[in-house]
Amino acid sequence: MKFIRNICLATLAATSLTVSADLNLPVKTINGTEYYYYEVKPKESIYSLVRKIGVSRDDIMRYNPSAVDGLRANQLLLFPVSEFAGNERREVCPEESVKDGPRADLGEEKVDMPSVDAVEEVDEKEETFTDDSDDETDVAAVDSVDTTVRLAVVLPFMLDAERPTKHAENYTEFYRGLLMAVDTVAGKNPDMKISVAAFDSEASAEKVAALADDPELRSATYIIAPDDSVSIELLAEMADQTGATVVNLFSVKNDAQQRHPSVYQANIPQHKMYDKALDAFIDDFADYTPVILSPADIAADKQAFVDELTSRLESAGRRYEKLDVFDGFSERAMTPDRFPADGRFVFIPASGSREMLTRILSPLIQLRQNASLPDNVRLFGYPEWVIVRGEQARKLHSLDTVIYSRFASDTDSYPTRLLGMRYDDWFGTKMANAVPVYGLLGYDAGRWMLGGGQSYVGLQNSFEPGAVNSALYLIYFSPDGQVRVKAL
Repeated sequence: MKFIRNICLATLAATSLTVSADLNLPVKTINGTEYYYYEVKPKESIYSLVRKIGVSRDDIMRYNPSAVDGLRANQLLLFPVSEFAGNERREVCPEESVKDGPRADLGEEKVDMPSVDAVEEVDEKEETFTDDSDDETDVAAVDSVDTTVRLAVVLPFMLDAERPTKHAENYTEFYRGLLMAVDTVAGKNPDMKISVAAFDSEASAEKVAALADDPELRSATYIIAPDDSVSIELLAEMADQTGATVVNLFSVKNDAQQRHPSVYQANIPQHKMYDKALDAFIDDFADYTPVILSPADIAADKQAFVDELTSRLESAGRRYEKLDVFDGFSERAMTPDRFPADGRFVFIPASGSREMLTRILSPLIQLRQNASLPDNVRLFGYPEWVIVRGEQARKLHSLDTVIYSRFASDTDSYPTRLLGMRYDDWFGTKMANAVPVYGLLGYDAGRWMLGGGQSYVGLQNSFEPGAVNSALYLIYFSPDGQVRVKAL
């Protein structure tokens, strides 16, 4: 039998396995009908059972409709014996052998990795496998050309550490998102062959140097590099010889793409980001007076951006104001003689910190309420604010805030929520609330690579072809509670 799909998840050697329809489960008779039955264990999910008991997700849902709302410990799942006798079932994944890469127990507890067949992004349906065992010519023709897209992930997962760092947890989440992208693409392209190999770089350039001779790494189509410059350089030197593309997702300031044709810098460099963001600011707020909010006792982490802005304003002969923000800052600091009700002002803090945001939001909202027109007072800010939730998010909307960011995701959109639910089902945990969301980054990067490295607009990240990704967004928090995204 030739299986159309051949996917190796996080392995250096994995094979496909077809299981018998006869489930290896006890049988009981209910109202004259025989059923296989299985009692759900604590923390088990639908997708872990797909592999464990050899049934499809559709089968679980079809014969156990209550499973739609999730599984509960001690819940009894039933499968009619008559429906499972004598028919070949779906492909499931065997135990994978992992070489210096994340295993199925990544995270705090063991997670049964789901079959790559188990999940589709929107419309989930059972796979069809073609039996071509008698057509030896066709098999030979297919096997003669290796069209496998090989993804290699070289990141510091720190698997041997007693307690994983936050960075290691982020990289694990990224890797899991990548696996979900593989599953989605494979589900939509059953003839496509995909291999994923993961390597723990252990935050050591020496370890990366040792890995550079690994045949699996040298055969990769794309290599996800860690964030240290020495490791990126080592992988780039190897990829220049092998023809792989080294994808730099995690080191914004690294410029290896200037020396190595194999390197793709996935982040728009800071100077280009500032240029694009400032161009957009000048256009969007042409009839506003910019007001620079300087923190009196908080680190001005956005001073470089503010300095570039004021330089442009001075060159263009545009007026701007400066205002010190101190502990206890209130709307009384914004006197009517400086900020008349009929004036139009856009406020730009020199710090993107949560503390700075807390200080300025309420006073600015009060100033907006006292303005002759609500639109007269607005706020411009930074990528860190993407993850703001609750009351602070509502205040950003109240101020008709605009921010620039390399990342833009609408967490309330259906595709993003759906992926989040799949992630929770697969791994028994939610993606971390961070900038960026590493699970979404892994998913988008995977979709982009498996799409051949062409232009791709993802759930959070966009990718443009060339040596450097130029994608940047403006995100608008409108007063009606909507979030609008504009690609620059």
